[in-house]
Amino acid sequence: MSSEISGLGGEIIAFTYPSLIKSSDNQVIPRVAGGNRTAEAVITNTCASFEPNALVNLSDGSGNVTSLAIGQQGAGAKINGPVQIDAHAVNGNALIVCGSSQTGGGGVCMEGNLTVSYASGNNNICGTTQVQTLNVCCALTVEQCSTLKGGLNVSGGTSEFANCATFNGGIHVASGNLLVTGTIDATNDITAFSTSDKRLKNNIIKIDDSNSVINSLNGYKYEWNEKANKTGHDVGVIAQEVQELIPSAVRENEEGYLSVDYVKLIPYLIEEVKSLNNRIKTLEDK
Repeated sequence: MSSEISGLGGEIIAFTYPSLIKSSDNQVIPRVAGGNRTAEAVITNTCASFEPNALVNLSDGSGNVTSLAIGQQGAGAKINGPVQIDAHAVNGNALIVCGSSQTGGGGVCMEGNLTVSYASGNNNICGTTQVQTLNVCCALTVEQCSTLKGGLNVSGGTSEFANCATFNGGIHVASGNLLVTGTIDATNDITAFSTSDKRLKNNIIKIDDSNSVINSLNGYKYEWNEKANKTGHDVGVIAQEVQELIPSAVRENEEGYLSVDYVKLIPYLIEEVKSLNNRIKTLEDK
């Protein structure tokens, strides 16, 4: 009798098959329904950059489909349901997923603490998070400080940033609204357009009190105090003064402090400049 150890018998399984879990997309297991298997048993991973790209749902001891579907190396994996990571890793990184190291590149790189949950269409991130590029299919809520080294793509819903968030890349909101209850600081240009189509407006009345409004407003130079989230010297107006004249240009935040929409001062400035031009022309014609 031969003493050779081969196949799945004896100690050789520990070296040839370090951890044996059945996956799909090989020469034996097809991706289509057949026999006693339904079509839902095997999933095609459209995010995989090359073949094989099929995932098979794992099952428990009773034949029930689990939350995990895996495939051969390169095919990736899919988790159906919430994911909780509770671990202490080197350098405090509980989870590091770097897709850029795979063939074809791409993917998401996450370092530090990351909690993404699905509840009523919202994805919540709590804790200090560093993400290379984050794609959100619904809405995103950031409750604490987060840093995105790349960009943020949100396909819909209303995203809210209740605390600080740093974006070294870009923010792309395909649809829906972006609400920031904290402060947005941009080191480069901010390009924005305000909806102003005449077809969306009723009761249009030309401003005729620009002189009294502009003369009642004052420009100031000042320093931010310890209650503000800003420091140093600055220039601007006083929100309380603006509120008395143009209430729609002032908003109160959750802490009770007032902020000014400086864009809404522009129509008054336009009418006042026109009025001054007319007075200058009248004087020149005399």
